[in-house]
Amino acid sequence: MLNRDWMKSNVTYTFVGEGHEKGVKHSFTSLVRDVSADQVVGFAGVLKELTGDRVIDATIATTDHVGVE
Repeated sequence: MLNRDWMKSNVTYTFVGEGHEKGVKHSFTSLVRDVSADQVVGFAGVLKELTGDRVIDATIATTDHVGVE
């Protein structure tokens, strides 16, 4: 039986603001294994407060390892 093991997750937020009206992306690494949508949205609120920009979306990417033997 093959195993599928979580390795890492990252999130990329899209910011819109002065000087980047069409959007700019910033990535953050080392998310916890089962990060919730509420946690991702909550952090977007922190980023908005720190930058003054709007955060218009977030994408989570997860990397898993699958042994082939």
